[in-house]
Amino acid sequence: VLGEGQSTSLLALAQVLAEAGENVVLVDADFWNSSYSNRFAKLTSGRVINWGTKSYLCDSGTPRLKILPAKPSGLTEDARRDLAGFFGSKECEAILADLANRFDRVIIDTPPLLDVVDTVALLSHADQVIFFSRWKSTKKSLVQNAIRLLDDVSIRPAFCVATCVKLRDLARYGDTTLAHLNRSASGASG
Repeated sequence: VLGEGQSTSLLALAQVLAEAGENVVLVDADFWNSSYSNRFAKLTSGRVINWGTKSYLCDSGTPRLKILPAKPSGLTEDARRDLAGFFGSKECEAILADLANRFDRVIIDTPPLLDVVDTVALLSHADQVIFFSRWKSTKKSLVQNAIRLLDDVSIRPAFCVATCVKLRDLARYGDTTLAHLNRSASGASG
């Protein structure tokens, strides 16, 4: 579902990893509704970006972090319809393998799972899948349908992330200090 905060969260994760000294590439795979193409369009000098056939890595403004944006206007309708074929292809696998050889971390920002079922083909290339849902907003039935879809192809999310959490409302849900997160971050057992 659009608006879950996935792209913002993944960009923040990529920036943190880069600031920690890792070489990171954030791959935009959302050719339908790219969060990055407009932001990084000036860096691509107007070239068509279709990372399936031509790869243009852009500087992100954060050292050690590159962005591989998708530019939806660069794809014909036929190409858009066949993205599932591309996502599941040896060509896509080779591009991702090349990026994995060149970078410490490859983070792929996929289209929303339920909006674009082609996403499942791309997820088969991932080492780990992170599932994002908007706190107190994403309907339970949508989450269940997405998990069922992933389960059908034997993909289990490594993490489930609640986005857009309103910290002031946490009191109704228990620990408002998020001490459990602080213990996890510091490596302490609890």
